[in-house]
Amino acid sequence: MKNDLKELFKNILSIEPPNDLITKITLRIEEEKELRKIRRQFVIFIFSSAGSLGAIALIFYFVKLKMLETGFWQLLSLLFSDFKIILANWQNFSLALLETLPVPLIVSLLFCFLLFIISLKFLIKDIKILKSPVFHHS
Repeated sequence: MKNDLKELFKNILSIEPPNDLITKITLRIEEEKELRKIRRQFVIFIFSSAGSLGAIALIFYFVKLKMLETGFWQLLSLLFSDFKIILANWQNFSLALLETLPVPLIVSLLFCFLLFIISLKFLIKDIKILKSPVFHHS
């Protein structure tokens, strides 16, 4: 039994690792670092998308409230009931409509929508990378 173990250890010491082992290990470590970075970005973009979607819903609600409060919808409904009068006074009507628009809320709504689209773009990109065969090792 002892002789068998001695022979086994002699053979183990004489075995040389492959020349490219260090390179393979280094590449695998770099892949894992990249994968960790992509997973972190994925989580950030999920929260960013969800947050901006929630902000869109909230700001949309406030835009609707503000339009009701300022009489925007009543002015706009004049287009359907008194179109000839509107046509004769289209400049004044246009200015009145613009004055009742909640511009800061609409700008913030568009900003949140843009943030959502950008987050979604990066989220889809990260999903494609995470599903790629490069990161699936056995």
